[in-house]
Amino acid sequence: MRRAQLIVNPASGRRHGAALAAAIESRLRRRGYAVATAFTPERGAAQALAARTDWRTSLIVVVGGDGTLNEVVNGCPKAPLALAPAGTANAFARDQGLVASAEFLEALVTDGVIEWLDLGEASGRRFVSMASCGILGQVQRAIGELRGVRKSHLRLAAKALGVLRRRRFPPVAFSCDGAVVPAVGHALVVSSTRTYAPGITFTPEASPVDGLLDAVILPAPRGREYLRWLLAVRRGERIRDPRIRYVRGRTIRTHGTGIDWEVDGEYAGDGPLRISVLPRCLPILLPDPAGATAAG
Repeated sequence: MRRAQLIVNPASGRRHGAALAAAIESRLRRRGYAVATAFTPERGAAQALAARTDWRTSLIVVVGGDGTLNEVVNGCPKAPLALAPAGTANAFARDQGLVASAEFLEALVTDGVIEWLDLGEASGRRFVSMASCGILGQVQRAIGELRGVRKSHLRLAAKALGVLRRRRFPPVAFSCDGAVVPAVGHALVVSSTRTYAPGITFTPEASPVDGLLDAVILPAPRGREYLRWLLAVRRGERIRDPRIRYVRGRTIRTHGTGIDWEVDGEYAGDGPLRISVLPRCLPILLPDPAGATAAG
């Protein structure tokens, strides 16, 4: 009998994870799976659960957001993953066309295909979508102060605006594949996917299957620039500004200290980073490109 392991973050998003997991468990049993369900009581628990998954498991279903998926990936499980997005942002799910419903997950298991995607690694921490530092790292550190509090869009926006108003941005410089990039800014995004957050794309040409990382460095916006840049990233376009540089490579290094950074929407620390690509090492169920997977 096929075995499925559910790793569930019941606190994700609006705390719908437990109910979604119960519906998924029922549907997987109907499909002939022996299902084990484990809940994450605290930060870091998903990584530990993934690391000790039974070797006979044929599928790991992650019920949670980008942070939960990140933890599972860092547990280096051997079985393919499926994601039921139940987080606040669900950036990876939006990028890959995944839907938060038991019906969709059942269709994915039945008609989806296993794709081998690239991962990134930032100073030993794997990431699925992106790593960023500077202003964006400061924002995630501020958002981390909301742990245990419902993260409404209003609260998230207030934290971000608070960081921007303080304007305490140490400069960020970086190199790509050993060559210094002639640009210094205050925010660096390194990504293997297009979606940074719902409706926001800093790296519109990124691909999780090309064996490369896309990077963009931005200075702190001034005056009306903020609105112009926001319109561009919401349209999924490159920001047209001579101070902004886009590069693509296999290894990115940042230079400087005291620079906050985050991976997949979770604050991870400060200091210089070495970011590298791990080509085609994440097996994950995704909708069939031919369109066989129903949205549910």
